Amino acid sequence: MAPLSAFLPLLLTSCAASTEVVAPALPEAPPSLSACTQAKVPLLPGAAGTPLSKAQTIQALAEQRASAFEKDRCARAWEEFYGDLKKSFGG
Repeated sequence: MAPLSAFLPLLLTSCAASTEVVAPALPEAPPSLSACTQAKVPLLPGAAGTPLSKAQTIQALAEQRASAFEKDRCARAWEEFYGDLKKSFGG
């Protein structure tokens, strides 16, 4: 049993070294992509449970809609960035 125990560390070391995988460095995301994820959705005016005036409703709807379009554009840009990244890694 002594010869096996003497070779065991050598055997385990060679196995561990052969399976090491070096992950490729990922490129940084463009600043515009990082910035669009930080954009906040505008809050609705007024206190919770209180009605909004017609003008407040129109303004809130316009702000929410504009924010939704920007978030959609941001998501599509991220999807394109990820697709290009995936292609560059052969996937």
